[in-house]
Amino acid sequence: MRKKEKSKVVGVIYFCDNLKKEIIIRDYIESSFYGYESECELCGSHGAVKFTVNCECGKMHEIEINSW
Repeated sequence: MRKKEKSKVVGVIYFCDNLKKEIIIRDYIESSFYGYESECELCGSHGAVKFTVNCECGKMHEIEINSW
């Protein structure tokens, strides 16, 4: 009987505006996903999901995936 595989992220492609090219990441040692949320009396809540990466251009990029 085969062990059931779990769904997972196996890579990320992003565009570096300094190098002017797409970068493919398959190793997550130098990158991370994170999210936050804060309550708001007017609309309910604000938050975001972001991706950060130490790019080969030498800078840290923070890419917003979604916000509300």
